[in-house]
Amino acid sequence: MRDLRRIVDSVKLTASAAGVTVVTGDTKVVESGAAKNLFINTSGIGLLEEGIRLGPERIQVGDAVLLNGFLAEHGITIMSQRGEYDFHTTLQSDVAPLSHMVESVLAVSPNVRFMRDLTRGGLAAALNEMATSAGQAVEINERSIPIRDDVLAACETLGLDPLHVANEGKCMIVCAEEDCEEILNAMRRHACGRESVRIGRVIEYPKPLVLMRTALGGTRMVDMPSGRLLPRIC
Repeated sequence: MRDLRRIVDSVKLTASAAGVTVVTGDTKVVESGAAKNLFINTSGIGLLEEGIRLGPERIQVGDAVLLNGFLAEHGITIMSQRGEYDFHTTLQSDVAPLSHMVESVLAVSPNVRFMRDLTRGGLAAALNEMATSAGQAVEINERSIPIRDDVLAACETLGLDPLHVANEGKCMIVCAEEDCEEILNAMRRHACGRESVRIGRVIEYPKPLVLMRTALGGTRMVDMPSGRLLPRIC
């Protein structure tokens, strides 16, 4: 019961910080041994203010691609807590409510084209799905993508691409080039967006795909993640 009270208190604090209301709940019974501790599943309903339009169909060549901070911390943190992966780290999950940061971004510019969270499949999945839906190509710069050394070391040890690893407090924003700096400034005013950066742009290309300019000066494709996506619980 002590753990349950602590978790419910955390839910209350986080909902208050995000400006949302918990309106209902339910419990499930599983077979003995099927759940070691506690699983929580949530869903939410939100509304955009009148006049705000977001979607991949609005993306145009020349638009900027923005990111609100360091990648892959959540996925590596979760994997470090599992017995099947024999490594330890001081990293913490990036899980956080982004509602206030997003609200600020939408308030400063009418030229936000698209937003997307970077959960399972990470940045690579989000970019590829966006490119396919928009019918546009995206070019990102490896040197511009913020990844901590601890994350890079863990990914190298586990044979993972950090662009494929799950995040919980990260989002990708596509906006018009002329509003890029104003939107970045709005993101950086929030705790969840202090390390916000521009990581790429939408480019003219014969087909929709994602390209990355590497730190060595070359170019490679960023593919959709394949096989088992880690971690299973995000």
